[in-house]
Parts: sequence; C-alpha cells; structure tokens
Amino acid sequence: QKKQAAGKTLNYHRCDETTRAGLDKARLAEWEKWKQFDAVVRLNKDSVSEFVREGHKIMPTQWIETDKNQHLKGTPEYVTELKARLAACGQLDDCVGMRTDSPTCDVEGLNFILTVAASQGWPIKSADVRNAYFQGEPQDRLVLLKPPKGGLPGEENSEDTVMAARVGIYGTKDAGRLFWKRLRKTAQEQGLHPSKYMPALYGVEENGRLVAIFATHVDDLMWANAPGSDKIVQGVLDSFDIR
Repeated sequence: QKKQAAGKTLNYHRCDETTRAGLDKARLAEWEKWKQFDAVVRLNKDSVSEFVREGHKIMPTQWIETDKNQHLKGTPEYVTELKARLAACGQLDDCVGMRTDSPTCDVEGLNFILTVAASQGWPIKSADVRNAYFQGEPQDRLVLLKPPKGGLPGEENSEDTVMAARVGIYGTKDAGRLFWKRLRKTAQEQGLHPSKYMPALYGVEENGRLVAIFATHVDDLMWANAPGSDKIVQGVLDSFDIR
C-alpha cells in the first residue's frame, strides 16, 4: 500500500499553488537532465516535414509527476519530495517487429548472490544508475517527439518544437533494452561472464574459484566480491553516472 501511495501521480492543474511551484522546479530539473545527457536534438521545420512525408509519426510527451513521500503524509516524518518525469506517450509507439525485452535478474539469482556472500563473508553492495535510459545504447531508429502542452521549462516558444531522440526515452518501448544492451556489453568488457540461465546474472572466476558475482535489475545493481577484486565491478560503475 505504501508503494502504491508513493507512486500515485499528481494532477498539476488540481494542485495547490505551493505544490505547483514545487512541480515547476521539478520539471525544470528534469529538463536539465535531458540537456545534460543530450537526450534529444531539435529539428528544423524542413526536416520534420520530410520525415512526416516519409510516414514517420510524431509522438507526444507528457509529465508524470509524483510526491515520493506521499505514503508518509499525515505522519511527523512527512516532507514533500516532488518528482517530475518527462516521458513519451509509449502507448502510441509502433513496436511491430521491434525487440523490447530487457532481462532482469530473477529472485533466485539475487538469493544466490546473498547465499554466496553469506558463505564467503563478502559484503553486499548496491548502486543505482542515474537516468539510466539516457545512458543506454544510442537510439537506432527515428523517434520524433513533441514537447508536452505548455512547452519545455525555461525554453521560449518550444511548444511547437519537434525533437529526435538520440537515446532511449522513458515511455518508449525499446528504452529498457537499449540500456540493458550497453550495461551487458560494459559488464562483459570488464570480464564479467553472463549466466547461461539468467542473462542478468554475472560472475568472475580466478583459478577455478568464484571471486565476484553481479546482478542487474533494470537500473539497480547488486554484487558481492572477494577482497582485492573490487576493480572488476568498479570498471562497470565508472562507465555510468551512478548514485
């Protein structure tokens, strides 16, 4: 129930003035992340017209806004923590013939890591990839996006702008897979070998002994390793913006 409450979306126009002001700041912070990761490139009108003539569709975007501490409302611990996510309207995304799967580690795999760590006395470690989809493989198809109603925060005359995605955009069908592909490639480059049975579970052996075990669940990472083997996973972490 707490998780459901925390994920409840807010309606900007039904919020009070104070909440709307907070959401304005959250929207600006979200758009700054788009710019930081060069998530999109703006197109001129001639390019847009040509793409539309070729049959490409322009996908609208929308704000998904929540109070992350909603579940604490009414308690002494409650402090408003507003979050805004600018997402594509993925229900309109044409995924015919497109792979959209992005493996995540099964519960059995996570339990296996805990078992190995407990038996070897290794500490459990975890990390979260910040704005993970923006750090995935480059977008390999043309995704045209229209800003949400009201335009982009801090940008003048942006409501009629059309943008092309450079990376996976939250809401599009293949965004998760683009991130998983880059994370998997990076893990293998660092010597982590994927399990034959669980594509999101990895291990490293030295002299016939397991020295590191690593799992991914979308943008959440969990691992444990033997003393002196930290550099194996650290190579993966250094390739992404981690929090």
